[in-house]
Amino acid sequence: MSYFESRLRVNLENINVIKKKLDFYERLGVKNLILEPRNNIRRIPLELKKKIENVTKINVYYRITLKPSGLNELKNSIKEYNNFTDLLSVETLDKETQLSHILASINTVKSWEFEAQVIGLWVDENWRVAIIAE
Repeated sequence: MSYFESRLRVNLENINVIKKKLDFYERLGVKNLILEPRNNIRRIPLELKKKIENVTKINVYYRITLKPSGLNELKNSIKEYNNFTDLLSVETLDKETQLSHILASINTVKSWEFEAQVIGLWVDENWRVAIIAE
């Protein structure tokens, strides 16, 4: 099977269960996989990452998902992720929070001064795409 990428939510407390799932993904031909903990882990210990990486040939990436109820909660919780080396995603159902995240992200990326156009897109509950900023 050709290149495939996927995300797998797992309970990081049981390495044997994780190994079985990774073996299954290997048989599917998955080359790159994002592991996301289910059990409210805020950071994945390096020792655990090494154990996981030793039981598979898959390129494993790790993602923590924040689910703030609003912008103030996000601002407070994001501070602990300074110098964070894994993937960090933010999920919220609040449209205003989503839009403010998009705008803040655009400003951050533009500040890097790459020679590239930066746009912000928002996808609604019906999968319609709206351009937020160009």
